[in-house]
Amino acid sequence: MKQNWRIIVITAVGVMVVILLVVYLHNLSKEQVLLQLGEHQLLHAENLTDQIESLYCRHYIDLNAILSFCRQEGMKGLRKTLRLYPDRMGGTYTAGRLISLYDESGQTIYSTATNSIEDQNTLS
Repeated sequence: MKQNWRIIVITAVGVMVVILLVVYLHNLSKEQVLLQLGEHQLLHAENLTDQIESLYCRHYIDLNAILSFCRQEGMKGLRKTLRLYPDRMGGTYTAGRLISLYDESGQTIYSTATNSIEDQNTLS
């Protein structure tokens, strides 16, 4: 009879040790997964930040190029400049093909869109 109790106690202790070991390993792996997830999210956030910064830099370059073309050709050549700008920039122009010019009140006075709201002859 004493022999059976010893076996039961040893088995119960063994099962408890296994259960505690499983819980410990689960918590350890959970912490590692969360740490890796945080690093992964940080990597994606940095990449997204770089892409947004690059987009704004391209827009800045495009706007400065349009401004320099306008200074060289004056307001008379603005319409032609805006229409030909994507071709002038070649493969570096990535901001899109729609360029609009607004007056002080916010009205569109010229746009490269085919169905511009305002009269496109205003500047020519």
